[in-house]
Amino acid sequence: MSRSELEEQLNQVRAGFARSLRGRLSEVERAFTEDRQEALRLAHKLNGTSGSMGFEGVCRAADALERWLEREEAGSGEALLEGLRAAVAEAEAAWYNPT
Repeated sequence: MSRSELEEQLNQVRAGFARSLRGRLSEVERAFTEDRQEALRLAHKLNGTSGSMGFEGVCRAADALERWLEREEAGSGEALLEGLRAAVAEAEAAWYNPT
C-alpha cells in the first residue's frame, strides 16, 4: 500500500469519526444531566479517541470536561459542554459535509 493510499484510508476513518461526533456529544450531554459517572466515562473515552484520531480541539474540550467531572466540583459545567459543542461543530465542518 502506498503512502497516499494509507493517508486516504486514514482520512476516510477520520471522516467517519467526525460523522459520529454529534451522537457522541448527545450521549455526553444526556449523561451530564442524568449520571455524572457515565458522563465522566464518556468524556474520557471521547478525549482519548479524538486525540488518537487527531481531533485536537475535541480532545482538549473533552479533557476539560473530564477533569471537571473528576473533581466533582459544584456549579455548572455548562460552559465546558458549550466548549465541547463548539469543538464538535468545528470538527464536523472540517471533516464532514453532509451534502
